[in-house]
Amino acid sequence: MNYQFIVVRTHGAAEKNKDSVVLFTGERYQEDKYISEQLFGEIKRGTPLQQVIITSTLGNTTEVEVINSTAFSFTSKAHVETRATDEYFVVTPKLVKDLMVGTFPGSVFILGGCNTMQDDSMARSLIERGATTVVGWDDSVSNIDNDESILLLLEEVLVNNMEVGDAVDFVRTNFKITDGYSSGILKHYSNGDL
Repeated sequence: MNYQFIVVRTHGAAEKNKDSVVLFTGERYQEDKYISEQLFGEIKRGTPLQQVIITSTLGNTTEVEVINSTAFSFTSKAHVETRATDEYFVVTPKLVKDLMVGTFPGSVFILGGCNTMQDDSMARSLIERGATTVVGWDDSVSNIDNDESILLLLEEVLVNNMEVGDAVDFVRTNFKITDGYSSGILKHYSNGDL
């Protein structure tokens, strides 16, 4: 539909030892659905990190529990437990390359989620479909840092007429990560990188 910018805000993950980035859908996983797509590795199942529980004993009797916080700080020893129970369908670069219908001529994709640019697999598949640039994170990012960074990026491009690559550099230089959870760096991949 000739969109200039496409913002995808979702969980992302890098498959271990497979050099492949996947994007989470909002559809719960069912083993008996999309069978051929699952068999060919175009759609898979994934579990996003859903809950982080931090417990710490302060003094002799006080116990603190933090659930689903994106920013926290402790000066005593803490036990961190992660829980992930719900499984969802995830989209692979193979689906974009082999099954997706249509193209994205001249579109810029902004993939707002952890690990969306940990490698260039998803970016390459989108560029092969006509996108000019893909922006994403090379590691984890909190939802707050993700959203604020993307808004700043869009402001620099749409309001201040900055080129996408320059805007990514601007955000990296000028946006200060506020959450201790975020360790990702905003990156971009362009059709010239192929």
